[in-house]
Amino acid sequence: MRVLRTTFCFILSVMLGTGSILQAQQMPVEWRVTTYDESKGLSNRKITQLLEDNKGYLWIGTPDGLNRFDGYSFKTFRKIPGDTTSIGGNYISCLAEDKNQNIWIAFLTGGISCYETKTGIFRNYPPGNLKGSLPAGEISMIYADRDNEIWVGVTQAGLFHLDQATATFSQYAISKFEDPFYTPQLKKIYNTVYGMRQDKEGLFWLATHDGLYTFNKKTRIFNALRMQPLKVGMLRNDLFNSIVSDSTGFWLGSWAGGISHFDRRDNSWKTYKYDSANSNKETANIVSDLTRNARGDLWVTSLDKGFGIFTVAINKFLFFGDHDNFHSNIPSRQCYGVLEDREKNIWISHIGGLTKIEQRKRLFPFRKLAVKHSDIGEYYEVKTVVHDRDSNLTYIATANADGLYIIDDKNKDTTRLGFDIKDGEEELLVVSDILQDRSGRVWVLTRDYFYELNKAKKQLMRVSLVA
Repeated sequence: MRVLRTTFCFILSVMLGTGSILQAQQMPVEWRVTTYDESKGLSNRKITQLLEDNKGYLWIGTPDGLNRFDGYSFKTFRKIPGDTTSIGGNYISCLAEDKNQNIWIAFLTGGISCYETKTGIFRNYPPGNLKGSLPAGEISMIYADRDNEIWVGVTQAGLFHLDQATATFSQYAISKFEDPFYTPQLKKIYNTVYGMRQDKEGLFWLATHDGLYTFNKKTRIFNALRMQPLKVGMLRNDLFNSIVSDSTGFWLGSWAGGISHFDRRDNSWKTYKYDSANSNKETANIVSDLTRNARGDLWVTSLDKGFGIFTVAINKFLFFGDHDNFHSNIPSRQCYGVLEDREKNIWISHIGGLTKIEQRKRLFPFRKLAVKHSDIGEYYEVKTVVHDRDSNLTYIATANADGLYIIDDKNKDTTRLGFDIKDGEEELLVVSDILQDRSGRVWVLTRDYFYELNKAKKQLMRVSLVA
């Protein structure tokens, strides 16, 4: 079976040795990347929001209908003229799921719908001018709280609460905007809620373009938690558009402000920007979405840097488009949203559609051998690998490296053994093969000579061959 062994040795040389092939950053998982667009059943590649429901379905908002993905195919819901039980619009802006596993859908042109999963019909709440109606305008957020009450953010119109019994809405402005800082135009712009979370005590935390607010639904009181004093002409780091919680507070993504953390224990702020050279520009550090992964770090999408991760322990960003080591199909610009599902797959919406990254445990971890002898170490080759059946030692035959490598699998120590080279031959160490016989003795064949390995002393003893 020499063919099989040759193939196996080639794979080992890729994993263990050939630096020119693999110089990748060590990762505990392998990524399988798949991108979906219209050619694979998605109704539109421009995606406005992603939601995974309690049953594991992925819901995808687009300008051309609502998509539901079951892992195999897409089902699209579109408005049917004259059918009041069909979805209320086609340009989806936001999604949420309530305690009854109903899906709430908001629209760019105003109004919301509720998809009743048990009946398969939609209840619609169109915009209108009457008291108790939602105003016409882009819905910036929709949220179902622990009491199954529905909250809606309308661009430049504040926060709305739906009374499902009467199908009417109550409006709340997040601030009176009495500070001279607020011009009439800013009063409109900043009166927009983009994200909402409810804590254990029932208090709401709101990500707005006017910073972080709390909202007590019993007293109907808003409270601003300022990161910095308001000043005319300032570049604000708190134009927030997304919010997630952790054990000590909240992480928020912002326009031109990177990401910030609010610590509830002492009301302190910390801000982190990935483009420090352009930290005072409105066209950099634009985080469009963030979510915590299973390890507690943050997946981040950005308009100017694409998809990346923020490692909380070291407060560092890594954007995968900056590194050739990572999969070339990972989007590196104009990313809009990110979600990690229950199976730890990562879903990214971006200018080219929807990308799924499956995180799979690496079955063959890469291990690079340290090379000291050779001046062309990046191009060395692993010929074969033999594990000693009587000890914790592994023997690695290399070419153009440091000869025979002996690795102690228990303490991870590495020993390199050189050997003789025939006069007139090129000064390169080449181990052609390794064999352990039935008695446990280890034999090493080099390009020029034949050796027995003294395992106790870790020495090669040259063997004279008789013709």
